[in-house]
Amino acid sequence: MKWNKLTTRPIEDEEKECYPDCSFIWDGATPEIGEVVLVSYGDNTDVWMDTWVEFDVGTGFLDREIEVGEICYWMEIPEIDEEDEE
Repeated sequence: MKWNKLTTRPIEDEEKECYPDCSFIWDGATPEIGEVVLVSYGDNTDVWMDTWVEFDVGTGFLDREIEVGEICYWMEIPEIDEEDEE
């Protein structure tokens, strides 16, 4: 499993034409809309499940607001092999 790094940056002037209601842009690979993933912010000591959603003004995680310049990491939830459970 691999953690995917996501950062945010202020929106640039030429991007404002395409995204007039956004104040920042995500940099990095993002989950699919509606996908539930593992998420960690900051010092990576806490990990929780969150959903990547589409809002009126962009996309982001449902349960956490992010500040411009903040770094977060997300990972797909590993599938459990039923044979390994025994």
